[in-house]
Amino acid sequence: MKEVRLDWKKGQRPAWMPKGCLHELGNIWLTEDYQEKQQQNKQNRASTRGGSLHTCGSITISEHKRRICSMFRLRTQTTRNSSNPIFVAESRTSIGKEPYLPELFLKTHKKKDTGQFVDKRSVDVVEQDDDQASE
Repeated sequence: MKEVRLDWKKGQRPAWMPKGCLHELGNIWLTEDYQEKQQQNKQNRASTRGGSLHTCGSITISEHKRRICSMFRLRTQTTRNSSNPIFVAESRTSIGKEPYLPELFLKTHKKKDTGQFVDKRSVDVVEQDDDQASE
């Protein structure tokens, strides 16, 4: 969308976008409210403090917590007809297991494939939490 806005500033319109739609967007982009948000977002991106990266995408932390609560734990079980074990799913909520905040933080701030933290700030938070716990 950034490219569309930049083209609009040059007086150009993408071929796929109807004229009326671009006109409406242009009216929004000219509002003081939009300009203030744009400036604030620009400052946030340029922050030296760094952002709060996570691996959740657009899924909220509370939704991740709910999903973790309803994850299935597999256990083996044999049937009467066969001695081969089968996997049976057992809900974690049925055993009353809700993730602690540190567990939830680790789940949402580590890369799934490598297990590495997504940024230095996440490492600092965990180290600070460990320091406080040891005091």
